Amino acid sequence: MKTIHFYISNRNHHWQMIRPVLAHLKLKGEVNVLLVSLCEFRRMNTPVEELTAMGVPYVTLASLKFKGATTSTGSSFIGGSLSFTRIFLRSIVWYTKVRTSFTRLYKSPPDLVVVPNDIAFPFDRMCAWWNSKKIPFILIQEGIRFPLPNEGKLNYGKNGPQQILTWGNYSSDYFRSLKLPNVRIVEVGNPRFDEVLLHDYTIEIDKIKSEIELGTYNILYVSNPVDDQGFCTHDEKVKLFRDFMVGMQSFIKSNNVKIFIRLHPREAISFFKEVVAELQLEKYVIWTQSYSLFACLKLVDLSVVLASTVGLESMLCDVPIAVIKLPKHGFVFNYVSSGCATGIDVETNFSDTINQVLLLNRPEQIENCRKYIADQLSNRLNSAAYISSHLTNYVGK
Repeated sequence: MKTIHFYISNRNHHWQMIRPVLAHLKLKGEVNVLLVSLCEFRRMNTPVEELTAMGVPYVTLASLKFKGATTSTGSSFIGGSLSFTRIFLRSIVWYTKVRTSFTRLYKSPPDLVVVPNDIAFPFDRMCAWWNSKKIPFILIQEGIRFPLPNEGKLNYGKNGPQQILTWGNYSSDYFRSLKLPNVRIVEVGNPRFDEVLLHDYTIEIDKIKSEIELGTYNILYVSNPVDDQGFCTHDEKVKLFRDFMVGMQSFIKSNNVKIFIRLHPREAISFFKEVVAELQLEKYVIWTQSYSLFACLKLVDLSVVLASTVGLESMLCDVPIAVIKLPKHGFVFNYVSSGCATGIDVETNFSDTINQVLLLNRPEQIENCRKYIADQLSNRLNSAAYISSHLTNYVGK
């Protein structure tokens, strides 16, 4: 029987995307599967209980957990992905922590590897190694794709995959624009989003309501590592958050607004808490890291994003979107230009714009979102089955 290795490096979007595919493959029983986890490398936890319940064998690689470390350790002081310090430390970590346990897996090579990223460390090194050993790998799209300032010559998708499995037409067009030689692009959808449409979040929503007091209006502020991506520095990103909270301060207090704050695992919450404490807005802020993102989306009246997939996820949950303008880069990705989101500049008096988004029914924007989702996501409600069949057919050749 043929064997496929699946890689994840976090138990959030990676695992939520791969889990339904593994479930289909286990049910069909036509191939052997192995889940290779780098969650501990990111100082998270491998979803061991779920893997055990599913009967999926797994291996964890290269834990970087140590006392006092969090998922954001090092993100604010060792520079961006192209900094000399970060590159030097990655080389040390690769040769001392990762390479030996990784290559040990390939004494009996699988027929295929499925990986969510081909340029983020250590996936970049792994993909280069697979290519050198003639082990085929397929890249399965992990997030919205657009050009990043710090990608340089090696864009996501350019590290030698045999195929790229995309969410839909828009992403396929992006990858075609990279002119990748001998790479087949296949539109498959995203099982994670299918689960959003199918899942009943009543239990998660009731948990949130039992632990917090909702406001008259509830706004989700979603940060993400735009500093790692090269759009700004870490301090500039935190300043954007501070400027947003300052600009909203009066509106928050006069309208009983609660701000749900959601950070990427790479981001340190301490910097954001300092801003909230400085402005004395603690009673208006809800830290959402322990809650389901999609349960939060079911409760809020507006999502505010920088350059995050949460914009698309908000559309799936019928939540209006505002996008913060980034200095020197404007409104990143195409949420605003597609007519699906409202742009805000935190250096201006923007609270009136937020108020209008909260109060007004925007039928044109709703229709734009409907068309946008159709262009972004193919095989809706059927993507896990589609992907599992595609992979089975690939190794069956």
